[in-house]
Amino acid sequence: MRLIELMTGRADMSEGIRITGKGLMKLFTGYLITFLIAPCLIVITAAAAAAAPVLYADWLKERAEVWFADLFDHSDERAAEWYTNVYMDFEDYSPADYSAYWLAEAVSLYHYVDTGQNICTKDLSMDEYMNSFNPAAGSNQFGAIMDELQERTGYSVDLYGRSRIKDIAADMQQKGNDFSSNGSGATGPIVLPSDGSVISNALAWAVAIANDPDHGYSQINRYGPDYDCSSFVSAAFHAAGVPVGLTNNTTSMQYNFPANGFTMIPFSKASLAAGDVMLAVNHTEIYLGNDMSVGAHIDENGTTFGRQSGDQTGNEISVGKYWDDGWVWILRYTG
Repeated sequence: MRLIELMTGRADMSEGIRITGKGLMKLFTGYLITFLIAPCLIVITAAAAAAAPVLYADWLKERAEVWFADLFDHSDERAAEWYTNVYMDFEDYSPADYSAYWLAEAVSLYHYVDTGQNICTKDLSMDEYMNSFNPAAGSNQFGAIMDELQERTGYSVDLYGRSRIKDIAADMQQKGNDFSSNGSGATGPIVLPSDGSVISNALAWAVAIANDPDHGYSQINRYGPDYDCSSFVSAAFHAAGVPVGLTNNTTSMQYNFPANGFTMIPFSKASLAAGDVMLAVNHTEIYLGNDMSVGAHIDENGTTFGRQSGDQTGNEISVGKYWDDGWVWILRYTG
């Protein structure tokens, strides 16, 4: 009110207050900042802070319709409930400490969509649950993890469901760098070798394909432009001049790759080097270095068919943070 009186000439000057034009402008600016600009900034800041969780929740609900389309009804609603009731429990844990962190989230989500309940109960605390996914606990292999959880909870998942959980975890990992509530999914930059060697050429090809949306996942059309996991890895080294052939699967790779300059050694994460092919029973990817890998994962419908060419999700073929997929062998090119 005092400001209005001064501006309109209604102020009682008998109080001895002398306001110059410059002083009046400073006073007006102070009121403007206090009562107009500051509240707006608070609203904008609050909206920005709330944006990331909303984005992740929306993404989760949308993807659930794909992940569980042939498994459970009302999966989108259950996924939204899981986000509200369970997701924040993972804030106290980091992918840096649990190599199978994304599997932990995926198993929890799968269980909730199936049963409507949190897999963690009074008989299985969150710490105990997460320790099942910690290499230090001695059970970082997916099959062993699921068997242990079945013993603890009585909840069993068939082989198809376990395969779907791994696909969900791969999707979650890909989005984790952008939306993770604890922000710990971030990694440093990837520096690919550029010496013209077989490894540098194979990595350059693989990353270029992963970054090109014209290439997606398919097992029925796996020889380009779309690939499945083993044809993608084979094509990368074929493009670099190694005649490993394009018709490989994860079994034949164990014979065809060593016959063409690769050494097969038991898997150890500590010994991984850029260009190493990581091989599991049913999956393979190429290690890029700096805790990152590249591979072909799953199609847009969460299946292996890939009837629509190209990458519809951004994760059919992609670069992502390393995670333990039960790797058994390393295929290392030694010439």
